[in-house]
Parts: sequence; C-alpha cells; structure tokens
Amino acid sequence: MSFEKDSTITVKAFFRDFSNQPTDPDQPPTLTVKAPSSTQTTKAMVKETTGVYYTRLVVDEEGRWLLKVEASVAGYPLVSRKAVKVVETK
Repeated sequence: MSFEKDSTITVKAFFRDFSNQPTDPDQPPTLTVKAPSSTQTTKAMVKETTGVYYTRLVVDEEGRWLLKVEASVAGYPLVSRKAVKVVETK
C-alpha cells in the first residue's frame, strides 16, 4: 500500500475478545511510527467505538514507514506491525 508524501493517513486498530466480539483493550493502544529517516514517534490512539481505535498521521517523508500498534486484552499482549510506502507526487 502506498500514499503520497505530505498526506494525512488514518491508522485504525480493531480489537475482539475470545468470543470474537468487539472489545476494548485494557488500556488505550499506542501507535509507534518509524519514519524513513529513523525518527521514531509514539502516539496514543483514540476510541472510535467499542473495539475500534484510530489516530491520524502525516507522512511527510518519502520511503518506507513502519507502524506498530500495541495493546493488551484481558492481560494478553497484542502487537500488530505494518509497513507503508510513501511516494513523491509528480
């Protein structure tokens, strides 16, 4: 997946319990972002509805961005990682 440089993207995280029902994590999840220049930032995510959290991020560097969401549900740690590509607009 790729995005244009200087875009604002929305990163969402979805949480479910062991019965596959939407649930909130024990604490609000965090998003750790590593930009192509190796600058790292951690942001709190905001609750949209039960089990759905989001944050917005400006991708202002061209290259590969690494995203990591961390939370825990019922004491079990959860980590999700994703990479996105940011390209220069022509």
